[in-house]
Amino acid sequence: MNDEAAQTIIGLIILVVMGVAAIVGYLCYCAILWKLGRKFQDEGFLAYCIPIYQWVLMCRCAKVSGWHAAALFVPIIGCGATICILGNIARRMGRSFWGFGLGALVLVPVLILAFGGAKPIPASEPDRLPAPPVPSGRRYLLSCVQGEIAGSQIEIPADSIVIGRNPH
Repeated sequence: MNDEAAQTIIGLIILVVMGVAAIVGYLCYCAILWKLGRKFQDEGFLAYCIPIYQWVLMCRCAKVSGWHAAALFVPIIGCGATICILGNIARRMGRSFWGFGLGALVLVPVLILAFGGAKPIPASEPDRLPAPPVPSGRRYLLSCVQGEIAGSQIEIPADSIVIGRNPH
């Protein structure tokens, strides 16, 4: 075997080792995101192995727009998007937005969030205000401003109609 063939074989071996190391590193990265994501939602490990979708899932955990994942691919803005996504995840777990968001650029705080004992803080129910009491004898009128009956008013009984999402 000549020197050129030996160098080729050594080069291929180094290339294979580097490829395997890259795949193992990527799978470890996916496992960290999956471990962190499982604290918020039930997605399988393979979902976190899909390159862009893994960050869409992280955006869901952070309760920010999934478009933040697209910002990760813009050179300088990507750092800000990473801080925003991981900072919001940290905030949802009762941790410092800036401490964990900025620290996430070196990956250590992500490991702390993923493998530490921090759990998401349950979202508090919005304060429900009791419905104001309706004085007896009060009339409610609906004024029509457009359409066939524009200018007319329709009387609405106080306890019969709810407009909006909150019945109170």
